[in-house]
Amino acid sequence: MGKKSPSDSLGWAGKAFVFFLLGLLVLAALGFLFGLFYFGFAGLFRLLGVTYNSMGTLFVFVLAYFIISLFTDILAKGLAYVAGKQVTGKSGAIIMHFIVITSMNLLVLSIIDSVMTGIQITFFAKVIIAFLLFMLDVVFDDDKKKQRHHKGKTNEKT
Repeated sequence: MGKKSPSDSLGWAGKAFVFFLLGLLVLAALGFLFGLFYFGFAGLFRLLGVTYNSMGTLFVFVLAYFIISLFTDILAKGLAYVAGKQVTGKSGAIIMHFIVITSMNLLVLSIIDSVMTGIQITFFAKVIIAFLLFMLDVVFDDDKKKQRHHKGKTNEKT
């Protein structure tokens, strides 16, 4: 017969427990990321003079941004990739990436601001926040690319 995997020795309760722990780990990671966004927006709003009625309003704003940006990020990355392929040179691709990602962030911020009445964000503040979100996107994407590039080099040596 074939090899037995370690999960074969677990019963139904053991597998359910492992599934529960993995789900808890994912929820903890999402909660941590949400917390970073929450306190990041709170700090930015304070620096930029954005007013909101309560911490609950800020919570709803960040939650709405978090949820909507999960979907718009995919669209924005696809558009940025396609637009970057249409221009020549690395600087043109970077500029197109900047335009698409920043515009999408600005759109999401504007939609949430227009729907929520408990928060008032000036256009200038939206532009600054959209730019800073673009910079975060570039930093984390660049970090991922460096890790993949570094892994590729270490695999070639072995």
